[in-house]
Amino acid sequence: MLNHTVRLGRIVVGLVLLVAGILLSLPFIPGPGIVIAAIGIGLLSHEFEWARSLRDWVHRELGWDGRLRSWARREFDRLRSRNAG
Repeated sequence: MLNHTVRLGRIVVGLVLLVAGILLSLPFIPGPGIVIAAIGIGLLSHEFEWARSLRDWVHRELGWDGRLRSWARREFDRLRSRNAG
């Protein structure tokens, strides 16, 4: 019973975040719409193959195979050393 509740909760919260993200992504509406929609897709990817495929495609297209993470780490270290001294 708990597994069904967790699954249903993930689906409901994922859909709410996805719809909210899409609405916040419309022009003239301020807010972090793309980020919220991405979180919704991330939640839905645990339950649906189409969401998992979309998430994997975005990771491939953005180069999230470690290159983006290592670039962010280098930039953070560079800014931290510049501000420290």
